[in-house]
Amino acid sequence: MASTDQTLRELAAVYVDLARQAFGERLRGALIFGSVARGEAHRGSDIDILLVARGLAPGRMARAREVDAIDELIEPRLKVLRDAGWHVEINAIWRTPEEAATPTPLYFDMTEDALILFDPDGLLGRTLAALRERMTALGARRERIGAARIWHLKPDLAWGEDFEL
Repeated sequence: MASTDQTLRELAAVYVDLARQAFGERLRGALIFGSVARGEAHRGSDIDILLVARGLAPGRMARAREVDAIDELIEPRLKVLRDAGWHVEINAIWRTPEEAATPTPLYFDMTEDALILFDPDGLLGRTLAALRERMTALGARRERIGAARIWHLKPDLAWGEDFEL
């Protein structure tokens, strides 16, 4: 029997395959992050996926409608897990290449934990590498407090000092 991490990673890969079928060449990247990527998943973990596609509809609701068919196609697989006592959801975050190239705080943990599943142009790899390099130069470090992870982005920050990532 597959481990929890393996089961959820395989489900993430299926979701990405469905996205590739639906979006074709428009899909430009996909990675998983969070507990599944870290190898800390349990039967109640969600699957966090960042997907990058060209030409996504602007606006949250229009974008959600655009990817709804993928969610419908993965739902039977989720139901099998739910029927077996799992509490699994897929948390898919969709970005255009332009949006994905601009790191947000969401990317901080990805610099250490992301598993890139699809990156034909190297956009995700380059973006995370550049952020990781900048965070290293700042002396950034991640601290775990219980289940939470917090970042100290510039531990030697002086009062009134500004910095950029």
